[in-house]
Amino acid sequence: MNFNKPFIPVILSLVLVFVPLGGCYYVGPPPPYAIEPGPADSFDFAWDNALRAADESGIRITSVNKENGTLLGRRGPIEVKITVMKQVDGKIRVELDIKSQSPQTQYVADDFYKAYDQYMGKR
Repeated sequence: MNFNKPFIPVILSLVLVFVPLGGCYYVGPPPPYAIEPGPADSFDFAWDNALRAADESGIRITSVNKENGTLLGRRGPIEVKITVMKQVDGKIRVELDIKSQSPQTQYVADDFYKAYDQYMGKR
């Protein structure tokens, strides 16, 4: 057989393209397993992280009632109530209620929720 010169680069190009593809494989879907609620669905986990977030955001806790799921505190002149509650669907809800007309209230809420989401692993 007589190969002319333009044929060799084509063969070489095809080899270089298809040889690396030989290592690709498909594993398939993971086996089925039962999904267990993680720590994020736990009241205690959410409660502890709400306390940590309050501390990090500068809220000084003045009253704690874990049975009712309430934390009362202050950040400067701003009064804050944090409520941790378990909902009917099993999820945990955390609310921040601010009693103040100060324009600084939005910063308190932003700081608290940013810290809380970070501790909960959401961001």
